[in-house]
Amino acid sequence: MQISKKEIDTIKQSLDLVALMKAKGITLKKQGKQYMGRCPFHEDKNPSMSVNPIKGLWNCFGCGASGDVLGFLSKIENKSLPVLLKELSPKLNGNAINPNGTNGKAVQTNGSRPSSSSHTVEGVKLNGHSHSQSSNDNAISVMSKVELLNEVADKNNIAVGVPTEMHSPKLLKLLARVEEFYQGIFEKDPKGREYLAGRGIKDTNAFRDFGVGYANGSLLDALPPEGDLLSDLKAIGILTENGREFLSDCIVVPLHDLSGAVIGLYGRKIADSEPHHLYLPGPRRGLINWQAAKRSSTILLTEAIIDALTLYDQGFKNVISCYGVTGLSADHLACFKQFGVKEVMICFDSDEAGKKGAASAVNRLSDIGITCSVITLPDKDVNDYFRRNTPEEFEVLIKQAHPMTPVRSEAVASRAERFFETTESGFRVGFGDRIYEVKGVHRQGVQLRVTLQISRDAKGAIYLDAVDLYSARARDRFSQGAASMLKEREEFIKDDLLRLTKRLEQGGKISASEAVQKISPEIEEAAKKFLCNPNLFEELLFDLDTIGFVGEETIKQIGYIACTSRKLDKPMSVLVQSRSAAGKSAFMEALISLIPPEDVKRWTRLTDQALFYQGEHALVHKLIAVEEMAGMGGAAYSMRSLQSEGMLSQASVMKDPASGQMKPCERKVYGPASVLMSTTRPDPDEEMASRCWTVWLDESVAQTERILARQREGLTVSGYLRMKHKEVIVAKHHAAQRMLKSLLVLDGKAADHPFGAKRLWARRDQPKVLALTQAIALLYQHQREIKSITTPVGEVIEYIEVSEEDWKRAEPFILYLMEASLSELPAPSRELLAVIKRLAQERSRELSQPSGEFRFTRRELIKATGWSYWQLRTYIVPLIEREYIWVYRGKRGQQEYVYELLAGE
Repeated sequence: MQISKKEIDTIKQSLDLVALMKAKGITLKKQGKQYMGRCPFHEDKNPSMSVNPIKGLWNCFGCGASGDVLGFLSKIENKSLPVLLKELSPKLNGNAINPNGTNGKAVQTNGSRPSSSSHTVEGVKLNGHSHSQSSNDNAISVMSKVELLNEVADKNNIAVGVPTEMHSPKLLKLLARVEEFYQGIFEKDPKGREYLAGRGIKDTNAFRDFGVGYANGSLLDALPPEGDLLSDLKAIGILTENGREFLSDCIVVPLHDLSGAVIGLYGRKIADSEPHHLYLPGPRRGLINWQAAKRSSTILLTEAIIDALTLYDQGFKNVISCYGVTGLSADHLACFKQFGVKEVMICFDSDEAGKKGAASAVNRLSDIGITCSVITLPDKDVNDYFRRNTPEEFEVLIKQAHPMTPVRSEAVASRAERFFETTESGFRVGFGDRIYEVKGVHRQGVQLRVTLQISRDAKGAIYLDAVDLYSARARDRFSQGAASMLKEREEFIKDDLLRLTKRLEQGGKISASEAVQKISPEIEEAAKKFLCNPNLFEELLFDLDTIGFVGEETIKQIGYIACTSRKLDKPMSVLVQSRSAAGKSAFMEALISLIPPEDVKRWTRLTDQALFYQGEHALVHKLIAVEEMAGMGGAAYSMRSLQSEGMLSQASVMKDPASGQMKPCERKVYGPASVLMSTTRPDPDEEMASRCWTVWLDESVAQTERILARQREGLTVSGYLRMKHKEVIVAKHHAAQRMLKSLLVLDGKAADHPFGAKRLWARRDQPKVLALTQAIALLYQHQREIKSITTPVGEVIEYIEVSEEDWKRAEPFILYLMEASLSELPAPSRELLAVIKRLAQERSRELSQPSGEFRFTRRELIKATGWSYWQLRTYIVPLIEREYIWVYRGKRGQQEYVYELLAGE
């Protein structure tokens, strides 16, 4: 059945909206020309639904529902508009409206025509009206078209444009000019800013990015007393029919389409009067902060615009607002689909209406393939939450809703301390991109006066002043001046000053947890994908190859596992052995570059007591990198103790500054720590080597060719671009390593992999093998269930378990490492022995003599191996000492050495 527009208008004009609502049990109270009542579509404690009986329109400022009389009846009876119209038509006219849109005659009873003013629909009086098309009727007709369009759009998850007769280009341009006017008032009139500050929203960047304005009633004074402009402003709803400013005394936020054009306005009354929330007449179209979907594939979705503004103020930039619990519109869905949003985190109010609205939003978003999670608030709404809580605490709620989400607050990152260094006159410290230099520290009584300079990274603005950090007034004065100079948020600088004060009270020492550099959401998301990649070792090899270290696939993986194991209670250590120029430094540099700098202690040389002066907790879960084992000198014993015992302790005596007497003093340094070091010696310190896994660099011709090719490729365009990508790879691994927790790792599978007990060295080799599998499990922790146990003293400890898959991953590494561990020869010596045996076999075939009688000179071996004289002299010694060969003839300085392969070799 087709119903004409005129007939729809007739039906709407015949229904009394106020009477209909009262018939449905809604109590309405008259306020001026309008009525207010409790909305039946959500849990409405205070009347928030406004009813305009003249225009036949209603609007709920609590949940965002709105429409005309048909819209209300459709929603309250849960019927579609076509079904509703079909039911109403015969009740109004006595028979169905025919396809041509003309009414047939009503069925008459008792010989008389039915009265036009006495029909009822479910007990609701139908008032008789004339059907002339007045200007007001036209407005209602347009609204009917819009409602029909919106229903189709919402069902099909598409956005539709507002009819041109409602928002012509001329009116859109006028609307944008009005919004600019309100923004100017917001800057001049402090009432709007004071209201938002009272709700904890102070960020000028948030005001600018959201286009926040304030309507203080002065728009009328800026307008001509008459003309087309006034009628146009009434047409779009800026002015009411009686010429009053509709959004007066409101914070005003523009609603944009996806091209950035203003197509609507939202107003929030700053006075405690009803209604609190106002929208311009017409369909609810446009979005708040739609650019968030363009920037990020993960969106925070709030119930109210003030909540979105609050989150933005707290540093959560990827936030978009609905218009109440039922205000997820077709424009939202179209925006998410257009920009490829993959995840939406819903943060509605904690009341029953908010929970139902969140569930409804989950269903609608899931239908278009978007992953959803719901953040549970302990407070009524987002704005209430942040009056008592911090962005860091809200991040915890986000992680509880979805542990793997990349959503983070820029405010948290901006406050993070990212470096600290001492200077001759004080120290420098970085918070976010703000750098403070403290000098001229003077303490006296209740004063802490310093000369303080603040600047930004790579920017010329500098603010310098003397300030008493113990004076709130002095801190406020400094914060205001610095914020104005650097265009920074004043509250950030105030927080920085308090942390500087604590630092000075501690003597300007580095805190136990050193600063972490700011991480972008893209890098954080890439890091999480890496940790959740079942084949993360393949990605690791690709990354190491990209940053410039080719080949050496097995030892690259072993090295990365060892560096990661620093987070275990019993970490691994690695000793890299090779000849000079083989690439030990490049290997160590590649591994160290992927570990966050705050977790690395890198030294070229250590003095005997150096480790004892690192600080009590300075080495906990750190990677200690020593470029040459020889550089440890007398600190080697301390390093071995740290590896075995997990701590160092030193007893000494010192003079008591008060009494002048000598007194005992104990200094402790705690681990655990992983150690990465290198050596060119074929026979390193046995005690140190026994605590490490030993890896040898590939010194083959094929590996040399790969290295040389990569060096040449570095001068090409592709090589240059590849190295530019290195920064991204390094940042990704830094973020991934920071995301790894220092969890307890248990292994119920260890008994299925027994270790041979014939060799005494097994007592140290087995713990190293177990540490290898534990480190692999630790690296895969984001793909594991994190369990917990309660100790006898009631402490709850989280842990993960080593899986059989971890043992399979570890198998090739164990075979490689155990081969080196079980052999009494270093790898180059084993390689040299293989060359000698090959030459012996060739000589035996030529001369028909036993290969065990094979004699040879150094010159012959240099020719066969391509080694230098120094390399041959170094690695032939272990063969002599372990009696694989012996010196048949020769004496230093007298004649050429001749060696003989011993029988049986």
